[in-house]
Amino acid sequence: DHADIYKDLEAYKLAFRRLINLVPNRGNLLAGFDSPIVAELSGRAFCPVDSFGIDNKDSKWQAKHIETSSEGTSFTVFEQEKEYAKFFTPLVGRFNVRNCLGVIVAAERMGIERRATAEALATFKSVKRRMQVRANIAEITLIDDFAHHPTAVRETLEAISQRYTNRRVVAVFEPRSWSSRKRVFQQDYETAFGAAEVVVIAPVFESFKLETSDQFSPNQLVEVLKEQGKQAAVVSGSDNIVEHLESLITEGDVIAVMSNGGFGGLHEKLLTLLEKKSQRIV
Repeated sequence: DHADIYKDLEAYKLAFRRLINLVPNRGNLLAGFDSPIVAELSGRAFCPVDSFGIDNKDSKWQAKHIETSSEGTSFTVFEQEKEYAKFFTPLVGRFNVRNCLGVIVAAERMGIERRATAEALATFKSVKRRMQVRANIAEITLIDDFAHHPTAVRETLEAISQRYTNRRVVAVFEPRSWSSRKRVFQQDYETAFGAAEVVVIAPVFESFKLETSDQFSPNQLVEVLKEQGKQAAVVSGSDNIVEHLESLITEGDVIAVMSNGGFGGLHEKLLTLLEKKSQRIV
């Protein structure tokens, strides 16, 4: 993220090395080892390091036996291969399991009882604009999410497909943040929409603020997505997007609207569309 601030990977590393150096030896560093870069940088810490992860087998803390249902996700936490406790969260997606695992380790280091941590995770309903269900109308689900860079888009869509199994995912994405407007992630977006069958990309927000050579290209992305067999299109303006989707969406679809801004009131306009569809069905 923040590709407009950090010019390359080394710039990111420098920022986090400085952060790690600020943690005193009496402190504690929680490091997500599923990221090789985090694992690398944590070796410079002056304090004890608690590594955690799902995919990294060298992590001190691991989440295993992850099971997803329509209600949420259950998983078991192990500390150095010894079972620590079982947990449940209403959230879905591997990224949320990682977040929960980090919370669990932090709570343990702060002396919080395991039962209290488990109860807190089991009742946490997330926050607005993070896989927020805006409506279930006419057998169609509308989700609002803040995703605005390739990793967030991929993880969000994969989590949606896990929660809403056997349902078609329709992704609507606005390249609005500075990171998403820049060309640096052009190729990364080509695999970020893997869990979606239908994809609508809006034009770059306020593209006049960037040099053409530095801009993300929605048209180039859509051509790649079409080659992958997806029904993809670039559509400009929230009204036109609603009109485009009206003939495409059908019962059982899950529409994921992803933007870090208001998207021209698209969420409300889609709600109106779904209400109309519901009335027609009645």
